[in-house]
Amino acid sequence: MKRSSNIIVLGIVAVGIAAGVVLFLKFHSTPKQSDSTPKAITAQDLIEGQIDFQPTTIVDGTTADGKGGFTSHRYKSSDGVEVSLDSTGYQTHERATTALEERLKDADQIIERKPKMNEKGEIVGERVVAIFSPTSYSRAAVIWTDGSVLSSIESSSLPHALAFEILYLAGKVT
Repeated sequence: MKRSSNIIVLGIVAVGIAAGVVLFLKFHSTPKQSDSTPKAITAQDLIEGQIDFQPTTIVDGTTADGKGGFTSHRYKSSDGVEVSLDSTGYQTHERATTALEERLKDADQIIERKPKMNEKGEIVGERVVAIFSPTSYSRAAVIWTDGSVLSSIESSSLPHALAFEILYLAGKVT
């Protein structure tokens, strides 16, 4: 009788230890990594999500040399991301192109560079998508020349800058 009691006690202890190990592994093991990485948000995702941009600041003026004009507009997206739109007029297309090249010297990464086309499919300048890291934060920029005008859209979010560009060119940003 004593021997069968010992076996029963050992059996109960073994079952308890096994249950404890199973519970420990269930709650303390490293979760399995998913084979797919999380989907990065895109400009199209933002547009499909009905994002909009409201103006917060608008400044217009004349360049320091008095030979051109500039505009500086700031917006805030419906999800709280700030976006800026700046344009400067130069006397010639060549001066605008030189200003673009000077600006790109500070880029950490050029993501895309291609001709800027008008509605008729004619080349009117150049369009560049770049990342700048002036201090401790990165800024995404879409920069383009159109004749003698250099314009840029900047944001801390590349998808927001690209979404703004799409909506701006479609006339959907005031």
